[in-house]
Amino acid sequence: MNTSKATQKNLVSIITPAYNSAPWIRACIESVQAQTYTNWEQIVVIDSGTTDNTAEIVQEISDKDPRIKLYRITNGKGLALARNTAIQNARGQFVAFLDSDDIWISNKLTEQVQFMILNSLDMSCCGFRRVSDDLVTVGFLQLPPQNITYWKLLANNRMACLTVMIDQSKVGEFQFQEIYHEDFLLWLSLLKKGFKCQGLQKDLARYRILKNSRSANKLKMIKVRWKILREYQKLNFIVSTFYLMLYGLTSLMKYKKF
Repeated sequence: MNTSKATQKNLVSIITPAYNSAPWIRACIESVQAQTYTNWEQIVVIDSGTTDNTAEIVQEISDKDPRIKLYRITNGKGLALARNTAIQNARGQFVAFLDSDDIWISNKLTEQVQFMILNSLDMSCCGFRRVSDDLVTVGFLQLPPQNITYWKLLANNRMACLTVMIDQSKVGEFQFQEIYHEDFLLWLSLLKKGFKCQGLQKDLARYRILKNSRSANKLKMIKVRWKILREYQKLNFIVSTFYLMLYGLTSLMKYKKF
């Protein structure tokens, strides 16, 4: 067990970066407050580029529920910076991720914490559905593999960020890098080190699809995926080409319907 960072047993620290999130942040936080598992803290980090009243909404909720912690980045921007700021202040044994426009089903934490403990896992993820901006249209259920390895993840990233949970008492300190697809890169780095990860086969989260979301830029995603394969994972040209083709095929299958 890595004890480089003191953690509170069974506490879940929820990492929530927020950038101009006023339309969605309240629903995000309320989905956490509705959890049947109550031993959690939600760390909301406001990006310095935010110009709306996201911080005021979070502060209003935090005043009534001290489990909601508000941090502001005064000089600097970026999703990785916001997540890393939250991680540095996370006191929980378990770290979970929930972006400000996404929501969880009420039994998500209960199910996943039990799953982590029962199977002695370092990491885990679960199933989710995409939903429209107004939450009216609900997509098909996307389930991760039961056993997730480095090579399986290279072929098809089925670890949606809002479903991932990490036991930092086992994994130790970790950080995101400031790159598009920063979550995929972190999962790869942890799996490459041999940490045990499994997928909980239950529908427990909702990924909100926004018109201008980062994932909408497919060409950029392909370019960054290639960079991750070649520069970060140091794979040769042939292997990188093979996994990029797999990524393209699985992405087509994943997004052919909502």
